[in-house]
Amino acid sequence: MTDNPLLLQQVLEKTFEDFAFMFIDPIPARQVLNADEETYIQASIHFATQGEEGQLTALASMGFCRFLSQNILGLDPEDPLESGTAESALSEVVNVACGLLAETLYGVDQVVDLEPPESVLCSGRTWEEEMASNPTLVLLVDDYPVSFQLCLRQI
Repeated sequence: MTDNPLLLQQVLEKTFEDFAFMFIDPIPARQVLNADEETYIQASIHFATQGEEGQLTALASMGFCRFLSQNILGLDPEDPLESGTAESALSEVVNVACGLLAETLYGVDQVVDLEPPESVLCSGRTWEEEMASNPTLVLLVDDYPVSFQLCLRQI
């Protein structure tokens, strides 16, 4: 994770509030060690700038991703979602957050190359492994636990 987890948290708070109309609270990873669901989605985006590259990754339950989709699209809970919509919603949040993070870290005058975000389906075991590893920033987003990792590396 970044040397400044508060910076990442602030970026994610703004992203969720402005983009998805959701609110966050940070919690220790040890409070959510066990998986709540069987299916999870992991979305990540890679970025690079002169001298540094990084990756922002989010891991969340399918239930959260469905809820996130409905919030972004303005749907009611009983409205059906097309296949892939939940995965796309988490990927888009990661994309928006990465854009804001890049501006925060590097300013508006430095070019930052962003790759398209990618998502994969995971199991609850992946959640448990992530919670056991450090460092992970865990946020309660409208009462759903969501984990984030930011890895930066000099190139």
